Amino acid sequence: MRTKWKFKNIRQLEKSFQNQIKHYETVGEEGIQEAAELLLQLSQPLVPIDTGALQASGSIVPDGKTVRYVTYEARSEEGYDYAPIQHEVLDFHHEIGQAKYLEQPFKENMEVFLEIIAKRARSWKICF
Repeated sequence: MRTKWKFKNIRQLEKSFQNQIKHYETVGEEGIQEAAELLLQLSQPLVPIDTGALQASGSIVPDGKTVRYVTYEARSEEGYDYAPIQHEVLDFHHEIGQAKYLEQPFKENMEVFLEIIAKRARSWKICF
């Protein structure tokens, strides 16, 4: 004896599932954006200040709908970006700020950033 299965509203279920996937992606993107904003905020007081151009250059670089990275970029009069030098060279004496101005708050707050993203993910509800 053969059993015939008849699925009703399968198209509606597929559409609902696709909408749920989009919502979940958005929730993740929002969490990553929020974590990036916090990293930028936490790094600001650590950025070396001479003219203020480096500190003012802090930004979040998007990648489509999400964050690609947090960065600082400041050009010297000669045209080179001195942000990586200021970040990496540990021998410089800074009256205000320090080297590793992005790396330090990133490492020190990794759990906080992950919790921000996880909190957004936990807020996701499946609705069919």
